[in-house]
Amino acid sequence: MDKSIENRKSKIENNLMDFLNKRVTVVGLAKSGIAAANLLSEMGSIVTITDIRGEEDLGEDIRKINKGITIRLGGHSEEDILGTDLVVVSPGVDIKIPLFEKARGAGVHIISEVELAYLFAESPLIAVTGTNGKTTTTSIIADILLEGGKEIVIGGNIGFPLSEKVSEWRGKDFIVAEISSFQLEGIERFRPYIGVILNITPDHLDRHIDFDEYINLKKRIYMNQTEEDYLVLNYDDPITYCLSSEGKARKLMFSTVEDVEEGVFIKDGEMILRLNGIEEKISLLSDLGVDVIRNIDNVMAAAAVCAACGIDVDVIRRAISRFKGLEHRTEFVRELEGIKFINDSKATNVGAVIRSIQSFDDPILLIAGGRDKANDYSLLKDVIQKKVKTLILFGEAKDKIKSAMNDLEGLTIVEEDSLKGAVDTAFSMAVEGDIVLFSPVCASFDMFSDYKDRGNRFKEIVKCL
Repeated sequence: MDKSIENRKSKIENNLMDFLNKRVTVVGLAKSGIAAANLLSEMGSIVTITDIRGEEDLGEDIRKINKGITIRLGGHSEEDILGTDLVVVSPGVDIKIPLFEKARGAGVHIISEVELAYLFAESPLIAVTGTNGKTTTTSIIADILLEGGKEIVIGGNIGFPLSEKVSEWRGKDFIVAEISSFQLEGIERFRPYIGVILNITPDHLDRHIDFDEYINLKKRIYMNQTEEDYLVLNYDDPITYCLSSEGKARKLMFSTVEDVEEGVFIKDGEMILRLNGIEEKISLLSDLGVDVIRNIDNVMAAAAVCAACGIDVDVIRRAISRFKGLEHRTEFVRELEGIKFINDSKATNVGAVIRSIQSFDDPILLIAGGRDKANDYSLLKDVIQKKVKTLILFGEAKDKIKSAMNDLEGLTIVEEDSLKGAVDTAFSMAVEGDIVLFSPVCASFDMFSDYKDRGNRFKEIVKCL
C-alpha cells in the first residue's frame, strides 16, 4: 500500500506540471463544470468556461467561478473549442456533439470532469455505477466505512463533484464516488480500486444512441482495472452477470438467489459473506428493517465492497442495521385513513419503477408521468397487471404511457393536468390498505427543476390532504 501511495503522489506531481499554463476550455457551467474550472485555475491552467445559457439563467452559480477564468455565455464558439489544448466536459453536455467531433479531428483532447478529478486522486477510489440504486449504495458504503473508522471523501454524482473535493483527498483512506454513464463517456485513465455495477436496464436513451451503447458505457468503469482491483457485480441481473468473464479485476458477486463463489448472498434467511475461502454470517434477514429489505441488493453490494476494504463483518452488520432509506426513494410520507403514501420521485426509468412496485404487497394506485426519456413503457405491463389497480397519469408523457397500457384488463387509467390533481384523484379512489405510489418513470423537467423539487412538491400536497 505504501508503494501504491508513492506511485499516486508521483502521478499527481506529474499532472500538476502537465496542467501548468495549459489552455483549457470547460464546457457546461453546472456544478461539475464550475468545480473543474476552479480546480484547473488553481493548477495554473489558462481556463475558459462556456455555457449555452445566458447570465440571467445561471443565477448565483456564476459567482462561484474563480477570478481570472474567462466566461463565455450563450453558446460554444469554435475558437474556444478548437483553439485550446484540452476540453473538459460536464456530464450534462453530450460529448458527441458535432463541434466536439471536429475538435477531436483537430487533435484536441476531450475528457470528462471525473477523469480530470481522478488525475489528482491520492486515495483508493470506490466507484459505483448502474442504472438504479447508485446513490443508495454509495451512501451505505460510506456509512459502513465510517462505522469502521475509515476517513473518506464522498462525491461524484452524489453531493459534490469530485473536482470540488480534490483538496480534501490527502490522507483519506478511500474516495467513494457515484458515477453515471454520462461521466464515463469521457474517461481515459480513470481506474477505481473497487468498481461496482449494480444493474443495467434501459435508461437515458434520449441521449445515448441505443441500449448497447449505454451498456458499453457502463462497462468502461472497469476498462483500466488490473488484477490488483475488485469488480462487484449483480449475479441476478442478466447483463451484469455476463460481465463476470470480462476485465482483469477480481470479481465479487451479490445475489438473492444463488450461493456465489465470492461475494455476498442470501441463503436460508441469512445474508452471508464468502471471501478468501472464509464464510461468515452478516445478519439474519428477520433482524433487518423494512428499508434494508427494500434495498437488499444495494446493501449486499455495499457489504461486498466494504469486506474487500477490510471491514469486519460485525461492523458491516452494525452499520446496515441502522440504515434508513434515502429521501425520494420509496420514501414513506404519510398514512391517512389507512392509505400509505410513498414518494419515489427518483424513479425516472422503467427498471426503477418495476423494482419499486415489486417491493410492495398491498394494492397500488400508481402516479406516473413527466418528460419522456425514450422509455419503453410496455416493459411495465406485466408488473402493473399484477400489482396496480389504478394508474394516474400527468405530464408530457401521459399519452405515451397510456397508449402502452391501454390493453391491460382491469386496469383503471385516469389522466390529470397536474401533480396535485393526480394526488387528489388517487386519494379519492383509494381505500384502506391501499398504497399511493408516486413513481414517475419519467424525467421531471416538464414541470419541475429536478426530481427533488418534484418529490418535495408531492410530499407537500400529501401532507395537506
